[in-house]
Amino acid sequence: MSPARKSLPLATLASILLVISCIGGCANAVVLTVLVRARREFGGSAHTLIANQSAMELAANVGALIMGIVMLTHGYRYSGDRILDGTICVLFEDTQRDRRQG
Repeated sequence: MSPARKSLPLATLASILLVISCIGGCANAVVLTVLVRARREFGGSAHTLIANQSAMELAANVGALIMGIVMLTHGYRYSGDRILDGTICVLFEDTQRDRRQG
């Protein structure tokens, strides 16, 4: 009597991820730009923590955006460069799937 699992298609999840990461990236870019311009104009380091947090969130949003694009395009085509291909595989591909098959 387990409840039925409801899941969304991968394209829907990737689309939601892209929308959220785009909105978050734009918001963090605006905050970071305003804080950097204010620091140059008025000086001081009162908002350093907020600027650092905004920069970290912007980097996370860019990473989520890249991951959403990889999910929508159904993976990565390997070019033969072992370092780049290994990095892409570890970051974006499903390594658990490879372990289950092997």
